[in-house]
Amino acid sequence: MIPESRQAHGIRLYRATKFPLKWTFERELIAGDYSDPSPVFFQGRWWIFACKSPYSLAILYANDLRGPWHEHAKSPLYVDDKGRARPGGRPIVVNGELIRFVQDNREGYGKKVRAMVVDTLSPTEFAEHPADRDPLFAPHGAHWARNGMHHISAVQREDKTWVAAIDGNGDGLPELPTSGE
Repeated sequence: MIPESRQAHGIRLYRATKFPLKWTFERELIAGDYSDPSPVFFQGRWWIFACKSPYSLAILYANDLRGPWHEHAKSPLYVDDKGRARPGGRPIVVNGELIRFVQDNREGYGKKVRAMVVDTLSPTEFAEHPADRDPLFAPHGAHWARNGMHHISAVQREDKTWVAAIDGNGDGLPELPTSGE
């Protein structure tokens, strides 16, 4: 697991010792102040997309998850860009294409999640474009997402369907009826 660890001033790797409840610190992968590190294995390499302050996209790569890690030649990208720089969940590979989720914070923190299709990714080159459905998720009437959404974790099942967990920014949960109501 690679959780948010900006306060520890590094991107940190943890190992499950009793999944899913007990985790042990394994090692620091990358030193520095990064937010929302989002790892993915793609085209024979490990990649981490992370936000460096203020709203700049850092891309790092390694042949092995434990490192050594190298910063992309064009990193940081999207300097001071609240619409594309901050990752919004672990990237996924769909039909050979890398999809990178981003938080769109231009209207405030946690408003929308966008999906970007990565066209080119190598240690020296990077290009992407917005997916056809843009934004992917935005505020709606439900309590849990009334003010927006900012992270997604999508997993493809064996039957090729998808399931996703989405982090909403809302006003709390609605009141549930008590027994007898």
